[in-house]
Amino acid sequence: QFPTSSFTSKSVKKGAGELEGITFHDVIYEGYAGGGIGMIVMVLTDNKNRAAAEIRKMGAENVVISMGKAGALLHTGGGVWLTRSPSVVEQNPIGAGDSMMGGLVWALSRGLTLPESLRWGVASGAAAASLSAVTSREKP
Repeated sequence: QFPTSSFTSKSVKKGAGELEGITFHDVIYEGYAGGGIGMIVMVLTDNKNRAAAEIRKMGAENVVISMGKAGALLHTGGGVWLTRSPSVVEQNPIGAGDSMMGGLVWALSRGLTLPESLRWGVASGAAAASLSAVTSREKP
């Protein structure tokens, strides 16, 4: 028989989206586990911070959460860092997340710390989003 406690009832309603004031986020987390094994985890959650901590428990050493215009969050064994995105006029966000990861990896390859590298990544993503859309050229 299914338990009927108020906690269980509330949990079921929350999962079904029947409680007011709860917003679920469909998030893709990228991280690296021991030995440099890449992890990509897709999550539906009402708490991005808690979800990242749970992914770290699964073995990821570092987890980066892209939050779009709001910046990015970095979870490591040493702490949690939030980097806010610089204010830009968004023209085309396609590829901004890839640019963020590219900027982060570039900075890490230069020996910067993870929090410093996150700032480079967020700036790279914002710069990419500020560029106009890539279109094919019309024939003359």
